[in-house]
Amino acid sequence: MAHFLPFDYEIEYVCRPEREIVGPKVRKCLPNGTWTDSDVESRCLRTCPKMHLSLENGQAHVRAIERVPVEGTWVEYRCNAGFHLVGNPRSNCTKLGRWSSAKPVCEYQSSWSDRLGFRI
Repeated sequence: MAHFLPFDYEIEYVCRPEREIVGPKVRKCLPNGTWTDSDVESRCLRTCPKMHLSLENGQAHVRAIERVPVEGTWVEYRCNAGFHLVGNPRSNCTKLGRWSSAKPVCEYQSSWSDRLGFRI
C-alpha cells in the first residue's frame, strides 16, 4: 500500500548547531506531485565566526556570503589611507568552520619624520 503526502504539505530543513541552511529552507508539495524549488539543493554548511567580517581602520570585503559566513565565504581586507595591512589580505571560511588565516590588523603607517621624532 503506497502512502502519499497531501499537496500543500510542507517540509522544513533544520541544521545541527553551528551550521546554516544554504538553499530553500522550506519546500511544499505541489498538486503535480513535485516539490517547490526541486532544482535547487538545500545543504547545511558550517559557519565561521563573524568577527572576521570587519576590520578596524580598514574594510573587509565579503564574497560569496549567505545570511552568515559559511564554508566557501571569503573576505578580502584593505586598510584606510595612512595604515598598512599586517597579515594575510584574504581569508576563507573552511569546512571545519574556521577561517583559513588569522584576522589581519591595520597599523598606522608613520612617516620618516615621525620615526625620527620630527614634526613637520
